[in-house]
Amino acid sequence: MALKIVRESTRWDRTPEAATKLVHQGLTRLGQTPEAVILLSSQEYNLPAMLPALRVLLGDVPVWGGTLRQIFGEDGRPSRSLEVALLAGEGVKARARWFTDLEQAEPQAFFPGETSLLLTLLDAQLPRMPRWMRWLAQHQGPLLGALVGNVAYMVPPLLCGGSRGGGGGAALLALQGVRVHMAWGTGWGSSGLLTEVTESRAEWVSRLDGEPPAQRLAAWLGRSEREWTRPPLRELARLYPLAVEREGAFTFYAPLAVETDGGLRMSQPLRRGEKAHLMVGSAAECLEAARRAAQQALEAFGAHRPQMALLLVDWAWAHLFWAHPHDVYRAVQQVLGEGIPILGGYTYGPLARPAGEEEAPRVLDNHLLVALLG
Repeated sequence: MALKIVRESTRWDRTPEAATKLVHQGLTRLGQTPEAVILLSSQEYNLPAMLPALRVLLGDVPVWGGTLRQIFGEDGRPSRSLEVALLAGEGVKARARWFTDLEQAEPQAFFPGETSLLLTLLDAQLPRMPRWMRWLAQHQGPLLGALVGNVAYMVPPLLCGGSRGGGGGAALLALQGVRVHMAWGTGWGSSGLLTEVTESRAEWVSRLDGEPPAQRLAAWLGRSEREWTRPPLRELARLYPLAVEREGAFTFYAPLAVETDGGLRMSQPLRRGEKAHLMVGSAAECLEAARRAAQQALEAFGAHRPQMALLLVDWAWAHLFWAHPHDVYRAVQQVLGEGIPILGGYTYGPLARPAGEEEAPRVLDNHLLVALLG
């Protein structure tokens, strides 16, 4: 039997039993016991509080998921909703785990082998993010996921994996017997402005061209340095990522927020001495990148039919498409067709590592990721 996936969603029920009701509906449509359940929601839902009732209904079936900055509803508009997907099929096996400390992690005990797909949600504000990336690099198969949370309010995501969940940390779901093809793209390009990172430490950039980054943003884009350290500009700085050109390609470093001292809080370190381009986004280029990524992932399946799409989009796109919030989703849907359910939302950067690669997963700041499962 091929992989079979059903999707259910609700916008209004935020009780601890909401997930149980959706899973029960999904079980009726699925007609068999699932091998895994995926829960993705907006921040209004307490996913860990839903696990005990799900445990009664599902037994030992692994549950994995987390809260995203915004969720795509069934009409493609960002919504305050809970989305559930049930995965079943002969040969499909799953295991899930949630933890908050790398000291608790045992990669040899969790990563089941080269053929497995690893779905990953990480708190975007985890300290020492490169350590987490190196740990994930020990997984030998394909990996996809995202950095999640709500940086504007310093709220960690609520994550769950297996029978446990809580605030922050990492949620992992390993799937065997599932085929995946992924592609990504961005509509951001160089503004022509070049700056040097003159002072940085770990995830903090404190000087660009010898000045606080907030001062440079004010000089480049207008408004005052003080305004760039306060809402809403402190978060809108993600619209203007830095990118380092290496071997003819850009590696993006997008700020999570501008700190009160004028520095930038990043999700990945940007080394001192790097020359970085200030990047700007184009809505038209983003839509073209979304269509192209969906087409590439779909063509990789050949004659086979995907059962579900995971659409993970950087939060900067939400600002860029504020007046047309459903455009990105619909651009992908037009390529995939109406018959493939799309699950996902806005994050602080997708994570990706296709099959066959050995390096650490890429943090795709300011990118969109389309992953097709089948």
